[in-house]
Amino acid sequence: DPSKVVAVVGAQSSSIALNILPSLTELGIPLISYSATSSDLDDKINYPYFLRTVPSDTQQSIAIYEIVKLLKASHVSAINVNNNYGRKGIAKFIEFAEVNGICVEKSIELSERDVNKNILLDTIFAFRKNQARYVIFFGLSSIAIDLLDTLDTDKDPLVFIASETWGRNVKIIQNGRDIKARGSITLSVETSHVASNNFKAYLESLTPGTDYPKTWFNSFWKSVFQC
Repeated sequence: DPSKVVAVVGAQSSSIALNILPSLTELGIPLISYSATSSDLDDKINYPYFLRTVPSDTQQSIAIYEIVKLLKASHVSAINVNNNYGRKGIAKFIEFAEVNGICVEKSIELSERDVNKNILLDTIFAFRKNQARYVIFFGLSSIAIDLLDTLDTDKDPLVFIASETWGRNVKIIQNGRDIKARGSITLSVETSHVASNNFKAYLESLTPGTDYPKTWFNSFWKSVFQC
């Protein structure tokens, strides 16, 4: 019974979120995603009930561009996974980079399922051919692991500037890969410990109802921050 649903938590991927949002929006049910980052979901006109706890690809792309600018790089290579996340993420980065005079090689698109050693060797060879130094990565942790396992760091001293799917997964730098990947910068949402505790107590004090006005966030911020 949709009238008893307060909100839906998920989905993991942007593609699934985009598929189920029209139905939930029609019912007026919020979707709260923990990892859907697509910039398509920034559209508050079409998706007024969508919330997420991770940065949008737009914010990630701006941050990655700022890092490239800080490194004084005029030319970068790129990899993206062949789904909405990878394609939209790299497209946003290219949009910021090329407007600001940074040349981006045509991104090498890798499948989330069919990556093998030969494909990865071809990818690395393409970087050598382009004399790549910096590589922008909008992919998956599984691709990052396979890529690091294939790299020869003596021949391929590459600097990867990657999206959040690389940086938070500790498994990526295990089993000797920590020597190849010497560090990462990860984007996350900054939270206030006090605010989050207050918000939890505030939510627990509420009782869902079909005619309750959807002002939870507004009234919470007003009471906690007097604004």
